[in-house]
Amino acid sequence: MAPSHPDASSEALPSAFPGLALLGPEACAQALPYPALIRALADGFAAGTVASAPRQHVGAGPGREALLGLAWQDGGVLGLKALTLFPGNPAQGRPQIQGLYTLFDGETGAPRAILDAGTLTERRTAATSALAAQHLARSDAAHLLVLGTGRLARALPEAYLAVRPLTRVTVWGRRRDAVAETVRDLRERFPALAIDGASDLQAAVGACDIVTSALPSETPVLSSAWLRPGQHVDLIGSYRPTMAEIDGGALRRASVFVDTEAGAWAEAGELIQAEATGQFSRAEVAGTLSDLAGGRHPGRQSPEEITLFKAAGSAAADYFAAALALASAAP
Repeated sequence: MAPSHPDASSEALPSAFPGLALLGPEACAQALPYPALIRALADGFAAGTVASAPRQHVGAGPGREALLGLAWQDGGVLGLKALTLFPGNPAQGRPQIQGLYTLFDGETGAPRAILDAGTLTERRTAATSALAAQHLARSDAAHLLVLGTGRLARALPEAYLAVRPLTRVTVWGRRRDAVAETVRDLRERFPALAIDGASDLQAAVGACDIVTSALPSETPVLSSAWLRPGQHVDLIGSYRPTMAEIDGGALRRASVFVDTEAGAWAEAGELIQAEATGQFSRAEVAGTLSDLAGGRHPGRQSPEEITLFKAAGSAAADYFAAALALASAAP
């Protein structure tokens, strides 16, 4: 759905909010190309001028969850994301994550834009991973292993291609039919890449340069013993203190970075659980995206270093992406 402008029909544009831009999934994706989105995230995290409130998770009954995030900038617009997470949806052919992102005028409080939050979240999450990899993965990293078969798993290769010279992508998931479908989709989109599925996760981890996990897992699926020198690990699927994609031993072997300190210690189960068992402490976090983008940390410091990035998701990243989408869609 293309953005609506003041001359749109009254059915498409509520008269109470003249000039309101409406960006559906397709328009939102077109307004957020990965190279531009990665640059916008880098600039935003480097500046560090966006404030946010603690993200709110609300359980709305069995199998139903809602998430609310708010961010703002002094003198600038306010951004509010409202998501629903229904884990049973994919089995019915529906997205697990759906919702709306609203930008409000900084002076009047009037809505200025409404964006599809599912697309916004997918693209900013993949772009956040790519931004971290730009600083943490080896410059010659060419083989990406993707854990997961959802819409985010399909987005990650495109985002990584914007920052690293990928030649091969391997997909691993819990269901072989879902892996096969994901591989077919990726082969159609990226015919120049060698794309295959993996049944042996340990062997797949040992063969790749970068492993990115988009699995919302309650128990670790990755073992620290599988990692080898020079790899970069990206964890973006789990988002609650009770969840974890890798065991605590990995935090001892790797240089650990997070998207934000506040989000990591509120929601990143890998870090929270490892701290509770004495395997890791918050003082051992090497840096944040703001440190990397702002040049306060040099990123990867040797070819043999194992780096690990954990993103819990941030309202600031949503804000940067939404602002870019609005600017890109402006007439």
